Amino acid sequence: MPSNHRKPDGSLDRALERARRVRDPSRDQQTQRGVQAMVQGVLSSKKKGANKTTSKKSKGKLPDTDSESSFIDLKGDIKIRMSPFLVDKDGKYPGEPPSPSDEASRERKLQRQRRYEALRREFSAEDPPPAPPSPPQSPPSEPLPRNTLKQQQQQQQQHKNKQQKQQMESSSDSLYGELDWDAEEAELNKQAEATKREMAKLQRKRNMLRFAKQQEQLKKSFTEQLQVAKQQTERELQSRISAMRVERKERVGKVESFKVELKERIDALCRCYEEVSVRGVALATSFKEAEDKLIAEAKNAVEIEKEALESHLRHHLVNLADKLKIDGV
Repeated sequence: MPSNHRKPDGSLDRALERARRVRDPSRDQQTQRGVQAMVQGVLSSKKKGANKTTSKKSKGKLPDTDSESSFIDLKGDIKIRMSPFLVDKDGKYPGEPPSPSDEASRERKLQRQRRYEALRREFSAEDPPPAPPSPPQSPPSEPLPRNTLKQQQQQQQQHKNKQQKQQMESSSDSLYGELDWDAEEAELNKQAEATKREMAKLQRKRNMLRFAKQQEQLKKSFTEQLQVAKQQTERELQSRISAMRVERKERVGKVESFKVELKERIDALCRCYEEVSVRGVALATSFKEAEDKLIAEAKNAVEIEKEALESHLRHHLVNLADKLKIDGV
């Protein structure tokens, strides 16, 4: 009769492995808490599925699972054991050859059950199963021999081991024996989709962090280039300012020398003006003296001429009077 159960495709293992490789273990504690919550949900859903599927029996071969790949490590502190859900009633993996002795197979089964119980107690919110009750002990009436005490202790230990084996076999049968692989595959697909979404979020966050890092690097390089350009511009300005200061100093020196030369020329002109003034005064004095002398000489000449004319006129008048006298006589 064909089986209705399908083998899981291992997409959750691959997705979680990719998440483990992509994830940065030094940041994003919130995402870690989300993954822990998802792991708790996986364990609780598997527990519910194991309790609900009491009427179905899995038939056919189960997928082979490697013991090393059955652990998925997220940030080094979250470990999920997936292989216990893939064992049969006898505690064997699919494709495992039959053991040469029942004792060895039983020992491997007990080891797997112990590992699963340890993981279940680690990640389950429930308390660990209570220890089996110890057999009643009769009060010691008298000290027994040493060999008798050893035999009683060995019997008690064997009884305790037998009870533990029975309890673990019953729990293994109830947890591993009847699993609905369709529901298991659907649940794993859902978890894979959730993991893919979480990976997409982490990838977006990684891209944003990379973009922020590139932006910071560009900003840093731009700041460095701006600082270099600023320093170069400052050096150019300082060289130009020093050249302008030298030129200003040279021009100021030229102006000062021109001022000195101009002052000397002004002093020379002042001295020339003074000399000209002195000469002008001397010339004016000499001109005045010459003018006075000429005026005096002209006056003297006029007086002499006047006296000569008067004397001539007087002589003429005297002659004329004498002549008239003669004529009148």
